[in-house]
Amino acid sequence: MTDPSYILGLLCGFLSGVMNACGAILEKGAVNRLTEAQRRQGMMKHLTRSPRWWAGIVCSFGFGTAFVLTAQRLIGPALVPALTASSLIVLALASVRLLDEHLRPLEYLAILAIVAGMAILGWLHLDIPAARVDLFAPGLLSRLAVFSLTLGALWGATYLTALRLTGQPRGLLLAVSGGFPFAISNLWILPLLLTIGAVFGGTADGVQAALFVLSCLILVGTNVYGVSQTQLAFCHAAASKVYPLQQISIQIAPLVIYVWVFRYDLSGPRFWLANLGVALILFGASVLGRAQGMLQIAKRSV
Repeated sequence: MTDPSYILGLLCGFLSGVMNACGAILEKGAVNRLTEAQRRQGMMKHLTRSPRWWAGIVCSFGFGTAFVLTAQRLIGPALVPALTASSLIVLALASVRLLDEHLRPLEYLAILAIVAGMAILGWLHLDIPAARVDLFAPGLLSRLAVFSLTLGALWGATYLTALRLTGQPRGLLLAVSGGFPFAISNLWILPLLLTIGAVFGGTADGVQAALFVLSCLILVGTNVYGVSQTQLAFCHAAASKVYPLQQISIQIAPLVIYVWVFRYDLSGPRFWLANLGVALILFGASVLGRAQGMLQIAKRSV
């Protein structure tokens, strides 16, 4: 019988993507309702007076964060990134309502592909629940550091290379590069969860306190720079191309985390099924990425 906590973790991972998408729609809808004069005279001052904008913030940073932290604690960093792809489904369906669009057959297929990919990865039980993780197991912290530094090096190399390009090629490479900080962030949520109790309970030793501080710095830094880099990529390439390219490292890194960082077995048919699940999600992302254009909706939206 499937562990109820595993099912709850899958549900929370899915809902975190839903909440993030709903938050983005509400926030952008509030921005689009501002007049040009209001944007010039202090956009944030006017936004903070908008119930719609605050509803979006609560969805994304309130409910979305609560769901993703719960999911990370219950099922770990190997499954959560795939489940948050549910945001693409919400955006695609919302575009029908907000833009009076009709989904094409290929887009329905993309939705089914994402659902199938998430179902496959869920069925494979690639969970790494916090209760089963010992941060001080031999070699774990070293592998976590090496993998983080590798992702960081790839992030830096692709970012610097992108800056040497112009036009759409710059935007596309910035999109690929922009996935690495989020992949790092997804990995470091678990160390944060494993040390936060001891830190605030007053029982943490020096290593636990250092890991907690490091986790906080990494999470804040990667998310801030990841979001800003995504906006920069949007300046040079269409959102419909930026988001799917960003998903490449976000969806592939968890398999490496599962197999190499935490040393779980993923051999034989499970290996090929896991890759099939990732491939289906990436296919769905490449098709539904165009729904990100929904965030350029007119003032009548939402």
